[in-house]
Amino acid sequence: MLHEDFELADGTVAGRDHVRAGRNNQDARACASDERAIVAIVCDGCGSCPQSELGAQLTARVMIAACREAVARDPRLEAPTETLAAIQGRALDSLRALTGALHGEDARGARAFVHDALLCTVIGLLVTPGATMIFAAGDGAVAVNDRVRPLGPFPGNSPPYLASALLTGREEDAPLRVIERVETRALSSAMIASDGALELEARQLRAVPGTTRPLGPLRQFWTDDRYFRNPDALRRQLALANREVARAAASGGGLRREHGLLPDDTTIVALRRRARDTEEDAA
Repeated sequence: MLHEDFELADGTVAGRDHVRAGRNNQDARACASDERAIVAIVCDGCGSCPQSELGAQLTARVMIAACREAVARDPRLEAPTETLAAIQGRALDSLRALTGALHGEDARGARAFVHDALLCTVIGLLVTPGATMIFAAGDGAVAVNDRVRPLGPFPGNSPPYLASALLTGREEDAPLRVIERVETRALSSAMIASDGALELEARQLRAVPGTTRPLGPLRQFWTDDRYFRNPDALRRQLALANREVARAAASGGGLRREHGLLPDDTTIVALRRRARDTEEDAA
């Protein structure tokens, strides 16, 4: 079964700049797995919207439900474009219904809620027994089998948002697209991450604040056993990378301040195939 063949690790941390400004982490992630599918979603709320962390959390959960429903109709992802369209439609229906439940006939209030709370990017990982698909609307980073791929940046630092279709009234404006599709039998590892992870990759040779140990590359999150043994290990590594440390200066006295390495919120979900026991390999 899928959830026995693969394992997940995930974590998130508020960006250094958000912490300094007293703002919440605007990223969200959600994961679910059973014998039919493994689903993971990472959302990054629009930074200029006052309640986008709420929309990121809601959208991540709505997307999980939409993916699981779509897999019931296409369990091997044989029609990825059609399946993704079904996921998008179901997610938008859920967000539209939520907005209607909150604001009823108040069209102005509903529009303000969508703009202020629901605009976020979406990156998804969907693993079925037959095929694996990564899809996205917006920027971030993905990896399949050790190959990291950035998504974006977009002109004017304005990535597309799934819920934009609720503002325009045209579902074709919703921008989910297939990024990668591979046969699951050929999948050894995968990652989806918000765009803060690209800063981590760019600073991989920098020392973790308060230590002489380098931060390390993104691939550590699907190759290092510790992230799968301890469910808090990935979050802790991100937190260590972003802490502020005051250390005694090497000369002249006084303190030297070392700043966090991740200016933006950073969220990572990593997946890898479980190692088989020696007895299984021999069989």
